[in-house]
Amino acid sequence: MCDYEIETDLLASQIGEAIHAIRHIHKEDLLLLCEQVYHANGSIGACKMHVLRSQTKKVIRHMHRIQKERNAPGSYGITSIVYPIYSS
Repeated sequence: MCDYEIETDLLASQIGEAIHAIRHIHKEDLLLLCEQVYHANGSIGACKMHVLRSQTKKVIRHMHRIQKERNAPGSYGITSIVYPIYSS
């Protein structure tokens, strides 16, 4: 977990506590703010995951290309490729 995720979790918790203590701000506004902070946290994680998945796909495509070249007539050197395993 990165610092940003820890901070957004803390902020969402504090806003949740404030909903019960603060009377001069509408409860609906604080609930909306809390929800936005909570979803911002997930968006960052999803974005990082998408970037990692995209980079992994590029590497695998490149490895397939290398393997095809290895199997071409007159090619030598590469005897095997180990593919990374990742879960989605």
